[in-house]
Amino acid sequence: FFEFPGTQRNPPYGSPTEALASVKFTVAAALLHGAVELEHFNDFKSEEVTSLAKRVEVQPSTALSYTAAALQVELTDGTVLAIEEDAIPQNLFFRDEAAAIDAASRLLGDDGL
Repeated sequence: FFEFPGTQRNPPYGSPTEALASVKFTVAAALLHGAVELEHFNDFKSEEVTSLAKRVEVQPSTALSYTAAALQVELTDGTVLAIEEDAIPQNLFFRDEAAAIDAASRLLGDDGL
């Protein structure tokens, strides 16, 4: 993903789409919110998210598979927290029909398509 267009974009973000493509924005939003939902990308101008996104460094690794990721967070006291995932769970990207309808309904509200 490192070389995909927009994935390395730094703040400021001009649209939710730019934020959605940015690994830095997504990591910052996940750290702040605990999970990333589509509605978080509507806050692409959030000072809280963009100031953290400016401090995110993304580095490619040939040691990891295509769907793997490693994350290290250095806290202000110098403590380093780290996690590595061998594969991104498919349920983060692929939902069953009922879950997809529920997610779309939450996003669209009563307006529908």
